[in-house]
Amino acid sequence: ARNRDLAAQRFGISGKMLDIYIKLNGLIPELLDMVDANALDAKTGIQVKAGYHLAFLSPFSQQVVVAVLGDYPNKYYELYDGNR
Repeated sequence: ARNRDLAAQRFGISGKMLDIYIKLNGLIPELLDMVDANALDAKTGIQVKAGYHLAFLSPFSQQVVVAVLGDYPNKYYELYDGNR
């Protein structure tokens, strides 16, 4: 088994989910806080899956996302609802 899979098994998650959590480290602090907020209350913040995709953006582009979400806080669900 791969080290990744062994580590994931230790935490009771899949190897893919571990990769997602690791990628979240690429988020700027403001976006990471939004992902953490969603973990505590699903009505706030952004979903882990959305955070994962945002982590591929440059830090500057992530700042733009934060600015837009700051201007339109009610857009969280529309922008990051995985069902849309």
